[in-house]
Amino acid sequence: MQQKNISGKYRAIALGLVMLLVLAACAPAARPVPISTPAPVGTPPQSPLATPIPTIEPATVPAVENIRQLLAKQMQIDPATIKVISVEKVEFSDSCLRLGQANESCAAVITPGYKITFDVAGETYVVHTDEGGSQMRVAAAPAPAVGQAIIAWNGTVDNGSCYESLIGVNGVAFGPCYGQNKIGGKFVTEARQSVLQDLAAKYDSFEANNEFGSVRFTGTGSTPASEADQQLITRWAQMVTMEAAGGESLAGMEYRGPAEVLDPTESGGADTSKCAILRLGTPVTAMLGACDGTATDKDMGKATYLEWEQLRDRFAPFVYETATETITFEGMGLESSEAWQRAILAWARARHAELASGTASAAANTVLSWHLGQDYSQKNVCTHLTVMSYGYAYAEERMCEGGDVMETAGGWLTPAELTSLDEWIYQRAPLSIDSNYVTGQGRQALSEAEQAEVNVWAMNVWARLWNEAAVANLAPEALAKCPEASAESKRLVDARRGICLLIPADYTVFDPNPNELVIAKDSLLNVTEPRLMLSMLGAGPRTLEEFAADMVASMPGFDIKQSTAQVAGTDAIVLDNVPGQDLLRRVLFLHNGKFYDLTFSPADHEQMDSFYQSILADFRLIE
Repeated sequence: MQQKNISGKYRAIALGLVMLLVLAACAPAARPVPISTPAPVGTPPQSPLATPIPTIEPATVPAVENIRQLLAKQMQIDPATIKVISVEKVEFSDSCLRLGQANESCAAVITPGYKITFDVAGETYVVHTDEGGSQMRVAAAPAPAVGQAIIAWNGTVDNGSCYESLIGVNGVAFGPCYGQNKIGGKFVTEARQSVLQDLAAKYDSFEANNEFGSVRFTGTGSTPASEADQQLITRWAQMVTMEAAGGESLAGMEYRGPAEVLDPTESGGADTSKCAILRLGTPVTAMLGACDGTATDKDMGKATYLEWEQLRDRFAPFVYETATETITFEGMGLESSEAWQRAILAWARARHAELASGTASAAANTVLSWHLGQDYSQKNVCTHLTVMSYGYAYAEERMCEGGDVMETAGGWLTPAELTSLDEWIYQRAPLSIDSNYVTGQGRQALSEAEQAEVNVWAMNVWARLWNEAAVANLAPEALAKCPEASAESKRLVDARRGICLLIPADYTVFDPNPNELVIAKDSLLNVTEPRLMLSMLGAGPRTLEEFAADMVASMPGFDIKQSTAQVAGTDAIVLDNVPGQDLLRRVLFLHNGKFYDLTFSPADHEQMDSFYQSILADFRLIE
């Protein structure tokens, strides 16, 4: 397999971006220049005229409507709101329309063209064009308002011209190098804006010069940007500049594979032609290219388009090749790893197979199917995890009898989760235990210890996805009940169990099975320091007193002490001296038809009382 980064001169995805209606035919060769910030608008230079200026009917000059459409795209507004104030026939005294920059040489030749004046929300824009409209230059524009500036960039754009930009929290100011007048554009998606905010919060300030241009970055974070980070950020700034100038997203993907449609979970085969093509861009339409040279546009469907948007917004550009497949991915994000590149290749392969065949099969994309056991807080409900080849997982509640799916919560794996899955898929042999399986493509068998890791991994992924979905469905007033974290504590919200609380900052939450949650220091196996295990059980017709009495009766011969307490305003029964690996303290209460069992151990630890009191003091019930 071969992994590549996309160089500045490489563009495999033809997205048809026309930048500023073909930027300046007399544009100079690009070279890094000092970065300038947008200057207030001055009086635009007046072009010497051979004849008096005649006023032209706008409809007779095609460039007028083209420029209006482009301005509308750059500012993300309705073209109808942009008014044409005047169109004047002009003979400019040089080939640069009298707007040459300090870094270019303009031929002293009369150039017929137009001076076009627009009104955009009360602001004036003046543009010079040649007669055919193939060259345009901004003569006057309002000073762009980009908010707090984070990145100043200059370098080469797709057509070889030198461009510079100032990227702030509210937008992008861009224009030719050394130009006095910059256009204020918008981010083409909120994802770009979010990434900029994340970058500023993470990295310290730096300046860099690499193949993607020159950049001055002003950050508030403490992380020094490595050379690779700086290159990635510079390339990101280049893409943002080009997108703002064209008013369109440059995100896209091209998949090339064998003539025969592959099983979505397989990447092998002997056909190295890479003649079958899938291209995705901004529209909902996907382009399918067949090996006979024909091309077909197909609606990718809402679900696929939403997945594409999530991938596009999150991941950095890359090229990844195998003997039989190549994917070229132009993403808007910065996240990058070889595991995710393989996952995105698997996603592209699956989408190509579906669109080419006209059929979709979740089973064909499944690489891990894992039954996690029964949820005893509910009747006839078992938990199950399904993971797709491209790193998307479904946490499911199924009927224990029959296996029908009752509820589902889906989401992408985290980078750490995907790293584990990637190893099991590509470096380990297939695994099948009862009704559980992993479709490994390697030769090395999973050891017993690794099989146990798969089970723990699956339980943790299931719990995370289910809880994230449950939290998302909580009303704001429910979350408002939860205590705020401090320097010594962090907040745990478990919406599935309807609780939130503060736990020590150096403690970790574990989900060993569907019925238990463990809060322990460092490791699930740490039983020597104070820890809490919480479980829930369907109450049925029993009262809290009956539940406690049954528990005491199940441990004859032990001197179990019984007392009362309050947990989140609810009456609770406390049992001390409960036998176990160590002495336990169990706190029992009833809420919404379920028994809650909080087990603290070891009860005789010198720090147990403070741990116990801190947990109960900040324990809340939410719903």
